[in-house]
Amino acid sequence: MAFLLILISSVLLFSKSKYFPKRWHYIATLTRKNPLWTRIVGYFLLGLAAILYIKTWGGFTGFIIWSIAVMLCLSSVVMFLPVLANLLSNKQINNSANQQ
Repeated sequence: MAFLLILISSVLLFSKSKYFPKRWHYIATLTRKNPLWTRIVGYFLLGLAAILYIKTWGGFTGFIIWSIAVMLCLSSVVMFLPVLANLLSNKQINNSANQQ
């Protein structure tokens, strides 16, 4: 559950970047329209995930596991979200070409 919260907050915080895939413009538009609320919700979810990890694993171990999970999620979102968007757009182009 905490890992999912970190993943959602990573996508929210990355959606304000200029490198966010243009294919998902509805997410980017929503988050850029309310940048303060996006930042508040993103960091709140990160804090909630930290509390869940610390409660589950104890103080120091929970913090270390939370730190590793944050690094993993942030780097995964930055690396794989544009690749995923590109693959999905190519798949739709190929499907429309096959239908014609």
